[in-house]
Amino acid sequence: MDADGNWPRLFSDGAGGWHLLFATQGEYNYQHLDGSFQRGNEGYRPLTGSTVLRDHGVSVCPDGTYLDAATAGLEHDNDTLYLYRYSADFQIIDRTTVYERSNAARVFADVPSVCGNSFRGVAWFMPWDSVNAMYLPINADMSFGEEVALRGAPSAMGSSLLEDDGTLRVTGFEPAGGKELVSITYDMELSGLREHRNEVVPVGWSPYWAQASMRVGDTLIVAYMAQDDRYDWAAQAGDLWVAAFDREGNMVDHLQLSQNTAPKGGMHPGLARVDDLLVVSYALEVEPFAFELRLDLEAAGWEAGGDSGEADGDTGEAGDDTGEAYTSVGQASEDDQASCGCNSGTGLGGSGAAALLALLAARGRRAEPRGTRT
Repeated sequence: MDADGNWPRLFSDGAGGWHLLFATQGEYNYQHLDGSFQRGNEGYRPLTGSTVLRDHGVSVCPDGTYLDAATAGLEHDNDTLYLYRYSADFQIIDRTTVYERSNAARVFADVPSVCGNSFRGVAWFMPWDSVNAMYLPINADMSFGEEVALRGAPSAMGSSLLEDDGTLRVTGFEPAGGKELVSITYDMELSGLREHRNEVVPVGWSPYWAQASMRVGDTLIVAYMAQDDRYDWAAQAGDLWVAAFDREGNMVDHLQLSQNTAPKGGMHPGLARVDDLLVVSYALEVEPFAFELRLDLEAAGWEAGGDSGEADGDTGEAGDDTGEAYTSVGQASEDDQASCGCNSGTGLGGSGAAALLALLAARGRRAEPRGTRT
């Protein structure tokens, strides 16, 4: 992508182009991109006026505005959480402080947000109190409800929140190197309903940061990172993966999108969609990249007019959301990334269904991300 920065988040502009949000030097910024992920004559502009922001969890709201859960470290790491509301043209509508200079019990790092019709809120990790996900409901006027511990949830740090068919879905990994992707739904009273656990990488890999989830018809799509344990990676750096799950929580397809060479790796996975075009983004060494994939919408159970194609998640995106272990990896061919490198759905827990994800465009040398720089 034609920009530099971390925490890249893409949203369709409805006219063939893209809205890009990205972080630089304690600020979050806006840049418009064309359909080729290139910027036009207009330069990027800062959104918040801050110089201390670190992480961002951005979600689209039903009225076309955006909710950003932004963190900072003022006296110690991850001690502050702010909320920003952006208009449809990315101007600040509102700003509020959730906690500032909080005690160490609250870890405001990689905080996810959700902004739907029934659920609007953020969640954070409280390891000292053995709370994986503390959820804070947010009212329309940006006031707060009562904090609720989501029982059984994966770690909120690096997870995604999604309003999914009238429930709140939390998708992520457990603390201390959990290998399974955990996806749990909660009702309006925030009582747990269903849980799915799935192995989403082959043996010898460590997954983390399921920061974007999206529902497309009957299919849940999740973007996440993973490290090949044979190599020494820079902290929090790895390769970009995406997986698809059916309504019963079975993984029906997955792909390794990037093939980075350790110690260099990427972070901050995101999702966006327009019709059958799925865009999976991440940042590699302070450069945003995008991978374009084509979805088999019929196989995904999508009906025209069934959803908007916008992403949720946070520290992810894309509009509604969607777990099992495979013995093989749905990785695109090293020699021909432009061909479909999809797993057919066979293996442990596989459904045998036709692959939902087909790699449309990816290019670059092996030591570089195989995607389009945005």
